[in-house]
Amino acid sequence: MLDSIGAGSDDSRGFALLGILLLDVAVAVTIAAFWKVHRTAALMLLPYLAWILFATVLNYSVWSLNS
Repeated sequence: MLDSIGAGSDDSRGFALLGILLLDVAVAVTIAAFWKVHRTAALMLLPYLAWILFATVLNYSVWSLNS
């Protein structure tokens, strides 16, 4: 639900943070699995991991500042 100013509730921001943390873990596990099979493929995922880690930090910042 949206509150009176149009932003998501604390719960929805918390769920968004949980979702992106799960994505971080999934990508890290994928990189580890790819490393065993094809290192170039694993290395090609590193920029994506960096990008979603940056997004995680931004998401956490918004969540913590608005809590």
